[in-house]
Amino acid sequence: MLENHPHELLKYTYWSSMGGVEDKAENYVIVTYKLTTKGASTLLEITQENIPDEKSRKHSEKNWGTMLQNLKEFIEKGAELSTEEDMDQLGGE
Repeated sequence: MLENHPHELLKYTYWSSMGGVEDKAENYVIVTYKLTTKGASTLLEITQENIPDEKSRKHSEKNWGTMLQNLKEFIEKGAELSTEEDMDQLGGE
């Protein structure tokens, strides 16, 4: 965990063995979730830093697209994410 400001910002590092790189600090990706109030709405901004190459960037974009689409569907249905199975459904690869 790099930063945690409840209801505002969460920043952490992430490493995956699927990336084919060593488990070393310089190979970790930095993921940031930032919440900003816009009137009656909340804007979620997600950034990912330190992606090593174009292939990894495309893979990451695909996974985020899947996860965000699933999150959108859950929100629109008004469903609550209360179980590990619910959370698993949000994930990409």
